Formats: sequence, structure tokens, C-alpha cells
Amino acid sequence: MFKITFDLSITGLVSLAVAGISLIVAHTSKKKLDRVCDKLDIAHDKIMDKDFDLEGYVTQKVIEDVVRDRAAKEVDYQVRPIAKEALKEANTIFSKKIEIEINEQYQDTKAMVKDALKEKVGEIDISDVKKEVIKDAKREAMDKLDSDLDVIRESYNKQIKTQVETLASLGNMTKSFVKGVI
Repeated sequence: MFKITFDLSITGLVSLAVAGISLIVAHTSKKKLDRVCDKLDIAHDKIMDKDFDLEGYVTQKVIEDVVRDRAAKEVDYQVRPIAKEALKEANTIFSKKIEIEINEQYQDTKAMVKDALKEKVGEIDISDVKKEVIKDAKREAMDKLDSDLDVIRESYNKQIKTQVETLASLGNMTKSFVKGVI
């Protein structure tokens, strides 16, 4: 039973809130509508006044609107090239300033790197470098010598093989000759 009462009370509260909001909206809308009606009454009274020149009023409003539009276009026409030139000049100035700043930073960075390299080069132990260079040079010389000796050995082996073949061929000829003579 409590649940039903609770549900009904929530529904009642929601309905009450919706009704309250509706009243506020209706009251606000009525105030706005009253203000519009007041403005329309004033405009109607001016139009109905015998001294009011509706044609002149409308003509004056049209002229003011045309002049305002033409003035805006003319200002835009006159200001646009000036703005473009100012922007171009600003870009040129900024480009030059950026180039100058980059050159200055380059020189500063170059000097810092140069100093750091000098410091690091000063820390190098020359005797260790000499030993490494001599060791590497010996290794390179030995590799080159081994390569050259391999070429010489191969060439020598070919020459010996050729001479052995020649001698064997002469030996066979001598045997044939000796058999033929005997």
C-alpha cells in the first residue's frame, strides 16, 4: 500500500511541477505579447496621425538602408587592399626577424658544438688511439699479405703442375723412343 501511495505522491509532485512551469511560461509569454501590442499601438497611432508622413518615413528608411549598405561596401573596398598590404608587410617583417633569429641561434649553436667537440677531443688519449691505429694497420697489412701469398701460391702451383705435365709428357716420349730404338 505504501508503494502505491508513494508512486501517486511522486506523480502528483511531477504534475504539480509541470503545472507550475506551464504557469510561468504562460505569464512570461503574456508579458512579451503585451510589449509587442504596445509597440504596435504606438506605431498605429503614429501612422494614423495626420501630421505623420508615411511615404517620407518609408523613403527615408530605404535611403538610410541603401546608404548604410553602400558605405559598408565602400569601406570594405577601401580597407581590403590596405589590409592586404599591411599583412604582406607584417609577413615580410616577421620573415626577416625569424631569419635573423635563426642565424643568431645557428651561430650560437655552432659555437657551442665547436666548444663541446674541442673539449671531447682534448679528452682523447692519443697513445690509445695510436695503439689502435697500429693494430688495425698490422691486421690490414697481414690480410693483404695473406691474400697476395694466396695468389702467388696458386700461380706457383699452376706453373709446377704445367711443368710436371710437360716432364711427364717428355718422359713418355723418351720411353717410346727408347723402345723404338731397342
